[in-house]
Amino acid sequence: MAHPAAENTPRAFESVLISRFEWPDHQVRQRLPGMGFEVRITNRPNGAAGITPAPTSEETELARFVVGYCRALFPVDDHGLLLADPDRPSPIREVCVGGGEVMLTDRRMSVVLIKASGALGRAKDERGSIVAIDAPYQALGSAAIVRVKKAFRGARDRSVRWYATRPTGAIDLEPIARIDSDGGRPIPASCALLFDALVAAASDDALRATLVEADERRRVQWVRDGGRTADGLDIVAEIRRLS
Repeated sequence: MAHPAAENTPRAFESVLISRFEWPDHQVRQRLPGMGFEVRITNRPNGAAGITPAPTSEETELARFVVGYCRALFPVDDHGLLLADPDRPSPIREVCVGGGEVMLTDRRMSVVLIKASGALGRAKDERGSIVAIDAPYQALGSAAIVRVKKAFRGARDRSVRWYATRPTGAIDLEPIARIDSDGGRPIPASCALLFDALVAAASDDALRATLVEADERRRVQWVRDGGRTADGLDIVAEIRRLS
């Protein structure tokens, strides 16, 4: 359930942020600079300590997944930093690729990659470094289940893709399991499970906005209730209609 006070708080338009962070050995929990979520130390099912995303006091956690593969493609500068200016030309690059955890709250998707490489450099939580992705739902244009054709029969789900609007880019996620916030035993998860959880959370966030016309509110509610479109083999949920 969303925090009542937060629902009526005006928010500036938010952008996707991706950064590499060093993790102090003495720190148990901290807010990541410039980002809307925290990270903390957790005990994984195998007994090893790890770093995991955590919600702030202003947000409510809805779901959490382990992803074996995450890839973010965005325009970046020479230092691997994202460019939020849509008018500044820049090539799309692989900002990061790796594996870790995804947390969905009522406001954002938060990703902590405990092993990663890409334009930001290498990271590994065992050596005190992570890559964090803060992806507010306000920056989500649409989400899709990306599917690939199988030989001789049908198609299979390959990944869940987040199409970002600010900056323009995409985040691909391949879920392995769903877990609870207390680090309980993982439950195998499909692309459809992550996709449905993401679309529901993002749709609810869009419906909370006060300046939404009636026709658009009905359209988003249709998406929230399961309305989907097809793009080739892919299954698409359009959260925000782009003008």
